[in-house]
Amino acid sequence: MFEKKTGSASLFHADAASAWNSDADPVFFSNKGGFHTESMRMAFGFGARINLGYFVLRYDWGREHRFERGLGKPRSFFTFGPEF
Repeated sequence: MFEKKTGSASLFHADAASAWNSDADPVFFSNKGGFHTESMRMAFGFGARINLGYFVLRYDWGREHRFERGLGKPRSFFTFGPEF
């Protein structure tokens, strides 16, 4: 009935996201004071997954990127739990 699947996988990710208030329009990029991002955040990284049957061990490494500030400090995350 329940089949255990094991294995591993790797991934690369690139993300962009933004948030704003309902009374203001979003401004993703701006040329005022040089080209830069206003309300948008971008990041990239990689990860690895090891399926242990019912649970997955996950490792993710990522780094923020802003045009005007360059690369942010790297961040690592370990997660152990069910995949959903």
